[in-house]
Amino acid sequence: MLEKIFNPQSVAIIGASRDSQKVGGAILENLIQSGFSGDVYPVNPKAENIQEIKSWHNVSEIPKADLAIIAVPALLVSQVLEECGKANIKSAIIISSGFSEIGGSGQVLENKIIETAKKNNITCLGPNCLGIINTANKLNASFSSAFPKKGKIALISQSGAIISALMDWGNQNGMGFSKIISLGNKALLDEIDVLRFLEKDKQTKVVTLYLEEISKPQKFIDIVRSVRRKKPVIVYKAGVSRIGQNVSQSHTGALATEDRVADAIIRKSGAIRVHTIEKFLQTAQLLSSHPKPSRKIFVISNAGGLAVSSADIISLTKNLEFLNIDSIKDSIQKVIPSFLSVHNPLDIGGDANSKRYDDVFNILEKEKVPVTVFMMVTPQKMTDMDNIALSIKKFNKRNKKHFILPVFMGGKSIQKAYKILQKEKYPVFGFLGDAIESLDLATVSTDKLEKIKKNTQQKLSDAKKQLSQDVFKNNGWIALDQSLSVADTIGISVPKSVVINDVVELNNKTWKLQFPVVAKTAVGDIVHKVKNNQVICNIKNQKDLINVCQKIQKPILIQEQLEKDLELIIGAKRDDKVGTMLMFGLGGIFAGELGQVKFHILPLSDEEIKLIINNNPIIQKIFSDSLKEELLRIIVQIQKLLTTFSQISEIDFNPIMINFHDETIVCPDVKVFVK
Repeated sequence: MLEKIFNPQSVAIIGASRDSQKVGGAILENLIQSGFSGDVYPVNPKAENIQEIKSWHNVSEIPKADLAIIAVPALLVSQVLEECGKANIKSAIIISSGFSEIGGSGQVLENKIIETAKKNNITCLGPNCLGIINTANKLNASFSSAFPKKGKIALISQSGAIISALMDWGNQNGMGFSKIISLGNKALLDEIDVLRFLEKDKQTKVVTLYLEEISKPQKFIDIVRSVRRKKPVIVYKAGVSRIGQNVSQSHTGALATEDRVADAIIRKSGAIRVHTIEKFLQTAQLLSSHPKPSRKIFVISNAGGLAVSSADIISLTKNLEFLNIDSIKDSIQKVIPSFLSVHNPLDIGGDANSKRYDDVFNILEKEKVPVTVFMMVTPQKMTDMDNIALSIKKFNKRNKKHFILPVFMGGKSIQKAYKILQKEKYPVFGFLGDAIESLDLATVSTDKLEKIKKNTQQKLSDAKKQLSQDVFKNNGWIALDQSLSVADTIGISVPKSVVINDVVELNNKTWKLQFPVVAKTAVGDIVHKVKNNQVICNIKNQKDLINVCQKIQKPILIQEQLEKDLELIIGAKRDDKVGTMLMFGLGGIFAGELGQVKFHILPLSDEEIKLIINNNPIIQKIFSDSLKEELLRIIVQIQKLLTTFSQISEIDFNPIMINFHDETIVCPDVKVFVK
């Protein structure tokens, strides 16, 4: 579908201009100057020649064209598409603006071009876009002021200005591109279509996306997962999306902000998410040089202080770990000064020259396990920077297993060395933290995605389904005693409790409970019980309980008060576009704070759930294996519940109380919204 857009043999520029400062003129000039070898047909009703090329008065006059680039006023675009249809031109890039981005009348015009393109079976990119660039065939079908170096990185962007800036940066820093695609308004073609094309594109080894919205979440997840198995995908998500905005009273609904949902979509897809343009570029450049960098790290430095700093920074990363160098220690000791000890990180001395680095590199090549080498250099008097850069270049060219990531710290004295490596399109870092952070990002999901089995959508057994289905007959927030029965049915422990409708019933029903107890309203519509003064804790005797129950709206649920060491929250929310989202993290007053609550797109396999549990740093450090297993079982059961009962719109298990001494997990409060 996109072949003729990226690899046309002939191009018509409709709206071509004599003035290269105008969009139609800039596109024509770029197409000529980039070296495109195909036929070029400028179309302008008032010109015979444009930029020394024969011009055509209308589309019907030109010989057959594979691609039309349309740069005419918005009001004329639909008419031009009709003419393209009659001329059998089946691919178009609409540069023109003035459509849905301005709302109102612009949306009407955009709807018209969608209708016209579909009627004439024309594949359209845009409108309101910068165009596309294919460095493989020297096609610059854009009005960008720069043409990028040839490389392995494809860039898809909703922002034309971002494209221009990144190309300019790439040209200065030795970063090349294979394809550049400006999506514009995504009236017909969007990132899903482009990703399908890039998945099979042999020139592209890394795919990068700058997105302001993810309009088709499930399709995005599916295509990125497919691409990710062949080449890395990096996403910089900016702006505010239009997903996940359903108003809700539950914690899950309240915490399902646009960015949290987008983060869940990107993680589910297996893409690498970055949060700054700087990391976007650095991570892409790193992966274009080495698509599967090892998380096993060996640090070499000619400055002891930097070696120590690297240990501190690497210990805080999520994915990196130091290589055990016991097998090569003796060999290394022979090539560095005797007064230096052999460790990882390795200080090879401030007087180290390129030969000493070379000697260590040669020893490292014998290491069987793939290694990423952080090689840090500071300019000392005896440091031959240029030769060290050449040594890195030779090592990386001859070695497919290991990879050197250089960190050259300094100013003027390192510029030539920088250029040697940038010419080879190797990433070069000026600061240690940037290099480590980029590698940490680059190794996210490198091997985890391959280990994840196919998602399962198991349902509850018929017996458990029968126990719960009566609860979901009515719409709205269900009563607390009913929601607790749902938790109990799927095997989540709940505290001993009784429900009363009148204070008189206290004498008959609470004798089985041990004080202290908690009293709370069981009315489903009162979701935020604490805010409404409808829950009171630490009630120590019958007299106090009677007094408390006179202040709480009935029916009242009375529970034994539990001791706990930590609170978690597990919730779920259905979204028309995204599907069902699971929320997991710290609960109670910490829900949504400390960055410990995240959303995950269902369904999840057992392997994915284990990753979610283990990726929470607090759980990873202080939970026993048996508690982690119980959490896994609970999340699996919640997923089965949601699969069985599609009418559950939102559900909160909050708080989930953890007792480390008894190794118990108990949930005293559940909120369920039925739709």
